[in-house]
Amino acid sequence: MTTFPKLSSGVAGLDQLTHGGLPSGRTTLIAGKSGAGKSIMALQIGSHFAREGRPVVYATAEERPEDLIATGDSLGFQTSTLVARQQLEIIDLRRPLEGTTVVAGDYDAGGFLARVKTLARHTEAQLVVLDSVTALFQPRPPEEMLRAHCAHVVATLESLELSVIMTAAAPSDYSRPTLLGVEDYVCDLVLLLRNVIEGKHRRRSIEVHKYRRSNHHKGEYPFTISTRGAAVFPLDGGMRRQRPLDHRERYGSGSARLDALTSGGWVRSASVLIRGPSGSGKTTLAGMHACAAARRGERVTLWGFGEPKAILLRNYHELGLPLDELEGAGLVRIHCHDAESLSTEDVLVELRRALEEQDPQLIIVDGLSAIESATSPEGYRGFISGLVALVRSRGTSALFTELAELSDAADSLPAFLAAGTDAMVLLDHTVDRGEPKRTLRIAKMRGSAHDDRTQEFEIGTGGLVFLPWLDA
Repeated sequence: MTTFPKLSSGVAGLDQLTHGGLPSGRTTLIAGKSGAGKSIMALQIGSHFAREGRPVVYATAEERPEDLIATGDSLGFQTSTLVARQQLEIIDLRRPLEGTTVVAGDYDAGGFLARVKTLARHTEAQLVVLDSVTALFQPRPPEEMLRAHCAHVVATLESLELSVIMTAAAPSDYSRPTLLGVEDYVCDLVLLLRNVIEGKHRRRSIEVHKYRRSNHHKGEYPFTISTRGAAVFPLDGGMRRQRPLDHRERYGSGSARLDALTSGGWVRSASVLIRGPSGSGKTTLAGMHACAAARRGERVTLWGFGEPKAILLRNYHELGLPLDELEGAGLVRIHCHDAESLSTEDVLVELRRALEEQDPQLIIVDGLSAIESATSPEGYRGFISGLVALVRSRGTSALFTELAELSDAADSLPAFLAAGTDAMVLLDHTVDRGEPKRTLRIAKMRGSAHDDRTQEFEIGTGGLVFLPWLDA
C-alpha cells in the first residue's frame, strides 16, 4: 500500500504504530493541547535525524532556542552537540515581546520560506521542523487565505525534497485536530497527542489520525515522556523478540503439585494471571515462582505495588523464600512502588527499561489492582495492553497478580485482560466452620492440558503447602 519510503523517527514504539516510521519527503503533523508533548516529540525526532547524519533545520516560533537545547540535553538527545556540529540548525522565529507590533498589509510567508530554503540548501538539510504553525500564523490571516498559506508552505518545502514536521495546537483533546483547523488537510501523517484528566489522574495517549497511502495501528495507545524522551506502546511493544517461541518448553512454579496440575509446568513465554481475594496467597505464589526461576539460574524482575520492599522481603524470608539472598546474587531485581505516585505510562517505561537492561526470563507484576485503582478505566485498559505487548514482543514469561473476589473472579475478568493472558489461577480464602480454608484452581491454560480440579492448601514453610487431593 505504501508508495513512498519511510524514515525511523527515533521515538520508541512510534515506528511500530505507523508501520515503519515517518513519510520521507512528506509532511507530518503533531497536534495536541499545550503540555501534550508536541515540541519534545518534534525535537526528539529532529535530534535523531541529525545523529543519523541527516541535517535538520528547526524553526521555533514559540520557545527560545537555548531552552530547546537545554530540554534536548536533559532528555539525552545530545542537542547542544548537534547544534555545535551544525547538524541541527535552530532558527528563532519568535516575535519580539518588547515594544509595539504593527501589522500592515496581507499575510505573506515568502520571507520565512526564503530564510528556511536558504539555510536548508546551505546545510543540505533533509528535515525541516516548524514548531509551531499555530504561532507562525499569528496574527491569523483571514480564513479564506489560511489554507492556501499552509498549502504553500508545505508544497514549497516538499518541492525541495525535504521531509517536514509541523506542530500545531489543538482546541481540546477530543475535537478537530488543530486550533487553526486547516493544517491536517495538507499533511500526509497526522499524530494526535492527548493529556487527558480522568478523575484525579492524567492519561497520556497518542493516535494516528490519518496516514495517507499507509497502513497503521488504529485507536489510542499509551504515550509518555520520561528522562529518555517520548515513548509509545503499540500492540507489539516496540521491542524486538529476544527468544523464539517454543510451546514444548516448560518452566516450574516452585510447587510440584502445581506443576503436576499444569502437565509439567507453565508454557515458556506465556502470561499467567493469579486472581483471588486478600490473604489468599497471591504474593506468596508469585514469590515461589521468582525463587524457583532464580534457583534455575534465570534472571527475574519483580514489580510490587502492594507493600514496601523491606516488608516484602521480610515476609518472604519468614516463609523460607530467600529473595533477599537471590537479589544479592544478582538473579532477582525487585522494584516496589506506590501505584498512586506513578502514572501507568511511567510504569510501562520502567518495565520496558528493565526488560532491555536485565533481559529477564521471568517478569512478575504483583498488584495489578493497585494500578487499576490509581487510574481511570481507559488508563488501566491501555496499561494492560502495553504490558502484554511488552512481554509478548520480548518473548518473556510473565506472571501477574490481581485482587478479586472468588465468587466472580472468572466471570468478572475484563475482556482485554482475559485476551492478554494465557493461563489463569483462581485462589480463594474462606472460613469453613471457624477454620480458614484456602483453595487453588486452574481456570484456563491455553495450548496445554491441565487439571482444573480444586486443590486445598495451607501457607507454610516454602510457600503453598498442598493438602491431599480433595477427591482422593
